[in-house]
Amino acid sequence: LLLNPLAELLGWRMGESAKIVTELEQEEEGGVPLLDGDDHKLARAVCIAPDAHLDAAPSGLHRRFAPTQSLARVLREEGASYGLLLNAFELRLVCTSGTLPSHIGFDLTSIAEGTEPGLQAWKLMHALLKQSALSAEPPLLDRVRKIGAEHQLSVSTTLGRQVQQTVVRFMQGVL
Repeated sequence: LLLNPLAELLGWRMGESAKIVTELEQEEEGGVPLLDGDDHKLARAVCIAPDAHLDAAPSGLHRRFAPTQSLARVLREEGASYGLLLNAFELRLVCTSGTLPSHIGFDLTSIAEGTEPGLQAWKLMHALLKQSALSAEPPLLDRVRKIGAEHQLSVSTTLGRQVQQTVVRFMQGVL
């Protein structure tokens, strides 16, 4: 199981695997809780088949059974913000804070091959997902998301002003 060595490298303890009943009254694969030393739940982790697609439902099932969407429903049901979804090729960090779930993926193949992009991906993954970062108050992921939102607002405001100035200049040129 890929999750065991990853848990060891990142300092997590794993709880018992469980299925979770969500708002649709369906049982969803809940994976295992990732725990800190005091048994506080840091996140949930779900491993799927090595060749399973993270965004597509297993054949014969409706799109709502796509693993990423299923994990997001489980996290919302538990009031958790973060979950991990992995197959043999990608580890996806899923976040349910905000209006829509979001995610970032880490290419496990490039990490295993030791390429420069893989090394950079490992450094980021380790920094964000190690036990001490997840159990910090607030978690490092929350701080990163806050800084990202502030930067997004700044860029949007600046871009909005630039577009407005460009339109005014264009109209002045037309007139």
